Amino acid sequence: MSYIYEKMLKYRYLQPVQIENKEYYYKLIYEVSDAFTSRLIGGDFFHSANINMLIEELGQLLSNSIDLYEWGYFDNAYYSLRSANELATIILDLSDKKDWAIKKNMESFLTKRYHKKRYQILEWLSEEGIVFKEVLDKMPNFKNEINTLMDEINQVIHMNGRENLYKFRQNLDDDFHNYKLKQFEKHFLSSIKILAIFRLIIDPFPLLLIDDEIYNRCPDLMTYPFSNDLLNVIGEQTILEFEQTESFIAIKNEILKMEKRKPAVNEFIMINVLDLDKIDEIYSQKHLLNDFQLKFLEIASCSRKIVEMKSGNGIYWCNTTANTKFYTCNILSDDYLNKIDGFFNNSYDEIYVSILNSKDYIDFDYDFKSELIYIFHEEKLDDDEIGKLKRLVNTFDRENDGN
Repeated sequence: MSYIYEKMLKYRYLQPVQIENKEYYYKLIYEVSDAFTSRLIGGDFFHSANINMLIEELGQLLSNSIDLYEWGYFDNAYYSLRSANELATIILDLSDKKDWAIKKNMESFLTKRYHKKRYQILEWLSEEGIVFKEVLDKMPNFKNEINTLMDEINQVIHMNGRENLYKFRQNLDDDFHNYKLKQFEKHFLSSIKILAIFRLIIDPFPLLLIDDEIYNRCPDLMTYPFSNDLLNVIGEQTILEFEQTESFIAIKNEILKMEKRKPAVNEFIMINVLDLDKIDEIYSQKHLLNDFQLKFLEIASCSRKIVEMKSGNGIYWCNTTANTKFYTCNILSDDYLNKIDGFFNNSYDEIYVSILNSKDYIDFDYDFKSELIYIFHEEKLDDDEIGKLKRLVNTFDRENDGN
């Protein structure tokens, strides 16, 4: 009996719809929520990680809005849109300040002592924001665009007008529901545009990296260039206006002072692919590599059989151009390490793994797990290749002793 009442109450006015463009929308969501910042706040990685955690949270809120609208819960879909916009505004307040203020605000937010309203944040940032104030100078309609979107979202959430009542909507034809869906899609895309701009205010690298001259000089970051799809949503005029901000120009000019990387070096640094046919080219700019990249380069010089390398418990890795079958290679479990007979030519699925310990070559002491370098290769290494690797790991030991 209770199920009958539940069905009557939950579903009698719902009008599920199919959103044909949802995969495109999910792609946009992914781009915005995966555009992590590499910016260090007060030299503290964990504060940047907190910002990235909130950026990622935007993706869940935006995805919820798509699902809820399809299920027929249109007002809840708009709640999720509003929550995403409000959270993005808070993220801006937690990032567009001096470092000490960012850390203070973040602590308040994470301990539920942060009570600022969206309009208060925007008013303060309009006057005191480091980048937001400048963005408004170059994009004078942007603040109105934000407020208009939120007003229209709130109209739906507050059931303002009979067309926003479930019972009224249930009796209307497909033309009405298609019209309301187009409105929702417009509000969704406006949200994506605003959130993408907010993300650029944190740091402009998703836009800067589109320029090859920047991409070939920029240090390895946690973010990627925005795609043409997302750039089209933001709009050409808006992008041109944002690129006129002093903060964008200053960062761009600093990066252009850096040495331009050769193609193989850039591929190695930016997408972790080591071209075995371009070893000499990469060596010519080895001063641009970090310690792990340099070790990977030296190891790859010992054998063309290597398809992938990992170290630092999997944090540092690279594929080589020999990995044409796209092998999936993972760091080894303790059980696996305890069962192997030696350092070289251990079976791993359909290939082999060899292990170098740049800290202590004698055993796999637990304290040194992060120092292990896993070398995955298609064929067994021969004696000559193993000899080269043994001599190489001795140079690693001397480097460690020197530190």
